[in-house]
Amino acid sequence: MDFKIKNETSMLVDSLYLLPNKDGKKYIQLKPQEVVNYTVDISETPMGDGAFVISYTLDGQKKQRGFGYFDNHNTFADHYDLTIKKDTLIIKEIR
Repeated sequence: MDFKIKNETSMLVDSLYLLPNKDGKKYIQLKPQEVVNYTVDISETPMGDGAFVISYTLDGQKKQRGFGYFDNHNTFADHYDLTIKKDTLIIKEIR
């Protein structure tokens, strides 16, 4: 599953990762206004239902949120656009 992640803050987004990922936690940083592509491999997750989790640190505060859905390694979205703002996270599912 592919994700486009945009940091729409004036601060560094640190220690960002998305789960589940067969490679474990693949940490990245996003500079202010930076956009990156991030891929999560769900091919080795247990069969059954699952969801994605984004975790990151912004302004010294750890943020975490679950979203989306997959079933038996099948996703129902083509990709997700994630926009990090100072006080919120906007998640847009693209089909």
